[in-house]
Amino acid sequence: MPESEQELLFLTWDGPNTKYVEGLFAPMLASLGRPASVLQLTYAPTETTSKVRAAVRELGLEYQAIPIAAPKDGRGAFLTGLMSARRHLESALNRRPPKTLIVRSVLPWIPLLPSTLHGPVLFDTDGLLPDERLEVGGPVSKAGYVLLRGLELEACRRSHVVLTRTKRAAELLRRRSRWLSSRPILKVPNGRDARVFYPSEPGEQDALRRELQLPTGRPIAVIMGSMGEQYLPSATRDLALRLARDLSAIPLVLAPDTARADQFFGDLPEVVIRSVSTTQVPSYLRASSLGIALRRASFSQQGVHPLKVGEFLLSGLPVVCSRAIGDLDEDLAHAEGVFLVSRDGTKLDEVVDWAREALSSNSFAGGCRRLGERHFSLSSSSSRYAEAIRIAEERARADG
Repeated sequence: MPESEQELLFLTWDGPNTKYVEGLFAPMLASLGRPASVLQLTYAPTETTSKVRAAVRELGLEYQAIPIAAPKDGRGAFLTGLMSARRHLESALNRRPPKTLIVRSVLPWIPLLPSTLHGPVLFDTDGLLPDERLEVGGPVSKAGYVLLRGLELEACRRSHVVLTRTKRAAELLRRRSRWLSSRPILKVPNGRDARVFYPSEPGEQDALRRELQLPTGRPIAVIMGSMGEQYLPSATRDLALRLARDLSAIPLVLAPDTARADQFFGDLPEVVIRSVSTTQVPSYLRASSLGIALRRASFSQQGVHPLKVGEFLLSGLPVVCSRAIGDLDEDLAHAEGVFLVSRDGTKLDEVVDWAREALSSNSFAGGCRRLGERHFSLSSSSSRYAEAIRIAEERARADG
């Protein structure tokens, strides 16, 4: 196998309730057109990992689940489980032919620490994990935060290339570590397949709504994803209520936990709350008229590239989203089809007036789609990933 076609080994970790491997990272790896394997440290049950394996292999990639203890079993058991994965990783890394290693996030570095890594290494930070854990995933002790920060910097030191989702995160990491003064640090945002997420054709939407058993003849404001507090469910509810009252918009809530969604949105007029599969989401977005994607701004959110916004834009939907999240202020600041809500409070009247114009105009869909393709598409993401891999492999060859 020529060196330019060296196999990619993608190391990640996830619990049983996320679909990042099959829904996000495997499609990106497959789009690169190179032999690739996914190693997933996971505490998901065998039934779940079997489904992930089938989905990944359907894309032409190899997959191996490495079982670890769940965080709820205690910090000691979790860390011990991570360290016990070392022999699996060394076996995969030392198996011929040589590999280009991509490590997603901080925690998978724990079993790699005692190992001598040969060949190209990329560290995909996938956000600012130590800071996010401190803000959202807590409580995290000061010692735990220091440990994660130290692990983050060690990962940067041992990698040929460091990847971030945003320019802000890249700048922050450079300020944190002198090691990055000589390391390429590249912005590589996540992306969705623009062939899967696309706008509805003229005249298609009513037929699609009937098929999905959604109301016709009225605008639909779609809210999607987790109802965690960082996604501002109360503020989202207030906005959805105003859109329903002032613009006769029907709130559509797509959530994995419909019981929790009902707590926040159940009393909205004519609300539709559903839990749907990931393969059904694009159809529901094509049937919708406007997307709402609010999120609490915080220090760690500088490293976030919100794919929900991208899915809405790729589907041609005007979007109401939050300022100070990742690079959104820079990427979408003057976009016609985007309303950025300020963290110091934007009056609902302003949002409603903008939404009225957006819903009455047919000109927004094309602009939204182009924004989505530029900033959130799989093709944009994979081309930047390919460039990062090329640079890492060149630097590894130069290192000998």
